[in-house]
Amino acid sequence: VLRRAVTDAPAWDRVEIVATDPVVYGSALDEIATRLGIPVTYAVGLPVERSRPGRAAMAYLEWISADFPESLFRYLLASGDVALPGEREGPERLSGGRLARRLRRLRVGWGRERYLEAIALGRERAEAARREAPEPDPEDVDRVRERENRAREIEELAGLERILRPVLQATPPVPDRIGLGGAPVSPADLATGLAAFLEFVPARSAVEHEARERLLERLGRIAAALVRKTSFSSALAILRRHLDIRIPSPGAEGPPPW
Repeated sequence: VLRRAVTDAPAWDRVEIVATDPVVYGSALDEIATRLGIPVTYAVGLPVERSRPGRAAMAYLEWISADFPESLFRYLLASGDVALPGEREGPERLSGGRLARRLRRLRVGWGRERYLEAIALGRERAEAARREAPEPDPEDVDRVRERENRAREIEELAGLERILRPVLQATPPVPDRIGLGGAPVSPADLATGLAAFLEFVPARSAVEHEARERLLERLGRIAAALVRKTSFSSALAILRRHLDIRIPSPGAEGPPPW
C-alpha cells in the first residue's frame, strides 16, 4: 500500500487507507510510518499500548502476574519507561540506566518481598562501609574514587526505594509464579496499584501526556465502580478489557476524529 502511495499519490494528505482491522493494521502502519517519518492520522485512534504510558501499564500488569520478575522492571528503568519524577538533568542525573544497573547488582530474581529487603541490605552495607572507612587523603585518588562510588551506590539505592516502595505498597496481594498465595482481589484494587505505578511513568510529549491522562481517568472510574472481589486472573482480565483505550497519533491536530 505504501509503495503504491509513493508511486501514485501527489502528496501524503491525498492518501486514505481503509483497513478491515484498525488495531492490527493501524499498529503495523504506525510502526512503519514512525520509522520512515510519514505523517499519519488514524480515524479510530491508536491503541494506548502504542504510547509510553500504555506500554508501561501493560508491562506493570505482566510484572505483577509473573511474580514481579526483576528483569522486567529493570528493562522499564533502562528504557526510560519508569523514572523518578522531577529528576534533575545533566551528567549527575540519577538516570534509568544507573538505577537499572544497581537493581541488577541486587540479584532480586522474583518475588515482591525481595526488592525492599535487598535494597535495605544494600544500603546498610554501603553506609557501614562508608562510616568505617577513614577520610581519604585528597591526593589518594583510589580512596577518593572509592568513597564517591559508595556515595553513588547509596544514592541509587535510595532512588530505587523511592520508586518501588509506593508501587509495591499500592499493589494488592497477588499469587506467585506457581499460583500460590494472594487473596481475592477486585479490578479496583488492581487499578489503584496501576495508578500508583503510572506516577513514575514520564510523559515527554503531548500524545504521551494525553495517553497517561486517559489511563488515569479510566483507572479512577474503575477504582470507584468495580470493587467486587474475585480471583486475580478474573480481575486482571476485567481490568485489561476496560483499558482498551484509543489515543491520537503523534502530530495529530484538532479534535480526535472518532
